[in-house]
Amino acid sequence: MDVKRIFLNLSKSAVVALLVTLLLLTSSRYGKGAEKVGMEEPFDITVAFTSRSFVEAETEEMKAHAKTLTNMLLRKKIGGTIESIVYEDMSSLEKAMMAKKIDVLSLLSDEYFDIRNHIPLDPVAVTARQGGAYEEIGIWVRRDSGIKNLIDLRKKRITVQKGLYGSVLRSWVETLLMKEGVYDGGDLFLSMKKVAKPSHAILPVFFKQADVCIAVKNSFEVATELNPQIAKELELLVQTPKTIGGIICFRPDYPQKQKEIIKKTLWSLHEETEGRQLFTLFRIDKFLPFHSEYLKNMETILLEYKELKIKMAKGK
Repeated sequence: MDVKRIFLNLSKSAVVALLVTLLLLTSSRYGKGAEKVGMEEPFDITVAFTSRSFVEAETEEMKAHAKTLTNMLLRKKIGGTIESIVYEDMSSLEKAMMAKKIDVLSLLSDEYFDIRNHIPLDPVAVTARQGGAYEEIGIWVRRDSGIKNLIDLRKKRITVQKGLYGSVLRSWVETLLMKEGVYDGGDLFLSMKKVAKPSHAILPVFFKQADVCIAVKNSFEVATELNPQIAKELELLVQTPKTIGGIICFRPDYPQKQKEIIKKTLWSLHEETEGRQLFTLFRIDKFLPFHSEYLKNMETILLEYKELKIKMAKGK
C-alpha cells in the first residue's frame, strides 16, 4: 500500500498528525542517525488516542488506519514494538491509563479538561499552527443575512464540524448567549447540524443552505484561499478567545530517559524533510512544549459558564 495514500486518507486533525509522526520517528531511532539520539536499547511504546481525534473519519476507517500504521512500523523490524490504540469512550481510556497500559496519550484540549481531575497526567506538548500554539474558533454568517449580533442567532440553522472542541465550544456559545440574556437552557437554534469537515460547515452558509457556521479560523482561511468568493460573501460575527487544539501527555511515572527521547523527537520534527511534509498534510507547523498558561482562556470560559448556569438555575 502506498504510504502517501495512507496519509492523504487520514484525518487532517493535529492530534492524528501527532500519532503518525510520533510513531514514524520513533522507528527512526534504530535507523540512520540513531547515534544522535543516544538510545542504546530499544523500548516499547503504547500510544493511545481518542476517537474524536478522527473527526473526519468513520470509526472503522480510523481503526484500519491505526492498524496499518502499526504494522508498517513492525515490518521495519525496529528494536521495540509500538502499539496504537483508539479509545471510543473516555471511561475506558481512564481505566487503561490508571492501569498503566498507556505510555503516551494524545487527546483534544477539551478532553484533557474533562479527565485531568480524574487521573494523573503529565502534559508535555501542544500542536502549533502559523507558528503559535493558539487557535481561534469563529462564528460566520452571510453579509446579506441580516444577522448582526448574537441575539439574531435565535431560531437559525447552524452547521458545525463534528467533534470541534466539544464541551468547550458549546460552553463558550452558551456563555455568550446567557450574558446577552437570550438563552434560558432551552432550544435556541432551529437546527444544529454536525458535519465531518470544515468545508461542510462553511459551504452551506455560502450557498444559503444554512444561516450560520462555526469553524476554526485557520480552516476558514484555507477555505477562502481555495475560493476567495467565500471571504466576500461571509463575515465574522464573533470569535473565541485564543485556545489550543491538541495536548500530548505522558503517564506521570513514564521513564524519564524514554520521555526525553520522545520529546526531543517532537521538538525537532519540523526541521526534517519528512516532518515538514507531514505537517503540510495535516496543516500544522510544529509541536511546542506545554505551558500551563495555554489553558487559561479555556479555564476562564468554563468557569464563567458554570457561574452563569448556577445563576440562571437560581433565577428560575
